[in-house]
Amino acid sequence: MKEDLALMERALTELHPGLYRYNTKEEFARKIADFEAKLNEPLREDRFFLLTAQLLSGIKCGHTYLNPYNQKKEIFERLIGRQTYIPFHFRFIDGFFVITENASEFDLPKGSAITSINGRTVDEIVQGLVSVSTADGDGTTLTRLRSVDLSRENGASYAHFDLYFPIFFPLDRPEFEIEAISYRSKEKVRLKVPAMTKQERTAAMEKKYGKTPGYDEGWSFKFLKDGTGYLKIDNFITWKLSIDYKRFLADSFSRLKEAGATDLIIDIRNSDGGDAGVVTELLRYLHKDPFSCETGIRTFIRTAKADPELLKYASVYDQDLKAALLNGVPKDRYKPAKNGLLEFLNGAVACPETEPYADRFDGDVYLLTGPDNASAAFTLAKRVKEASLATLVGRSTGGNLNGFNGGSYLFFNLPNSGFEFDIPVFAYHPADSSQAKDSGIEPDVNAISTASDAGEAFDRTLDKTLRLIKEKQAR
Repeated sequence: MKEDLALMERALTELHPGLYRYNTKEEFARKIADFEAKLNEPLREDRFFLLTAQLLSGIKCGHTYLNPYNQKKEIFERLIGRQTYIPFHFRFIDGFFVITENASEFDLPKGSAITSINGRTVDEIVQGLVSVSTADGDGTTLTRLRSVDLSRENGASYAHFDLYFPIFFPLDRPEFEIEAISYRSKEKVRLKVPAMTKQERTAAMEKKYGKTPGYDEGWSFKFLKDGTGYLKIDNFITWKLSIDYKRFLADSFSRLKEAGATDLIIDIRNSDGGDAGVVTELLRYLHKDPFSCETGIRTFIRTAKADPELLKYASVYDQDLKAALLNGVPKDRYKPAKNGLLEFLNGAVACPETEPYADRFDGDVYLLTGPDNASAAFTLAKRVKEASLATLVGRSTGGNLNGFNGGSYLFFNLPNSGFEFDIPVFAYHPADSSQAKDSGIEPDVNAISTASDAGEAFDRTLDKTLRLIKEKQAR
């Protein structure tokens, strides 16, 4: 395990362009030393996994983590392939785990507030889970808290809670002792509910609530009762869509134009990023005049040439990227920067202006945002707000105005544990970092959900947006 930690330290210090964005060299060295001290005694596999996740979380980069989708199947079978899954979906609101769906046989209705699990308070559980969460910077606490939520979508794949709760708080037996406040009776209840396997919970949820939504179901368009258009985009993961997203958007905006709609709501609250092409495509329907790519962003890399012995542990999607790091980036493509990185000159190349579409929307636009919005979703919110293309309603986004790391990735496999972690290759910084704020994009209008909203199936953000439209129309 010490060999794995040494490799991880070397990969991060030699290749990660954002390692010292929120940590000094001394701070990161202390974290490595603290981790190494814990390796003087034998560690269980799950404990080493947890400590690794905490080290990577402390880098404060939303793209640096133990990627659940890239772990070996046999490792996850050992870590979370057992009967350790709680039979609920919930949201963390007002200090409670507020139930949104219940796959157990017990009568704990939607909106009921869990106060403890197996004797652990919600605050204690959240504190642990946040320590292994991913987000950009120090000012994105909402994003870290949001990662605690357990939903239909992440529950069927790899939910943060499912992975880390049984590592932080191992189950003595396959059951959960739940203390909660019933939404219906308002009385305190104590239950012992059987734990499930992942497959059992997914099957029970689908039997009770219908099939788990896929990527295609995350894209929808309809007209609300007042004639407002409602475009919902839960993901920018276009490579996993079976629909043509550009055709979908073209059809949606064509329908808006035909109907003479004056108001449009674009809901991206559940999107944590993906294809940047979605950003450009949407902007072509919102901009009135030709527009350029995002300006004021500088691109950096940590090194122009990597050690082949180090890269033999890394895999990539883009083989050209690995070849460039092995052979060396040409010297005319970068220059040394004062921040200790190399400024990648390709990142400063001006892009041609993009023409708006003929079916561009001429009415008032409302963009619904939230703490899940990182990467490309953050970029959309940022560009929309900067150009005053919409009123932002909801909560602060993820991502960070200080910039973030991403673009292309190295997927490192540790030789002894077999764990995989992601390292982004490029760091994006605002041209004037002195003016940058360590936070996401703040909405123009805040909408904060309460615990009772889940019980009433009440969408406070959407309701507030519709009220804004109604008030505008009444003037």
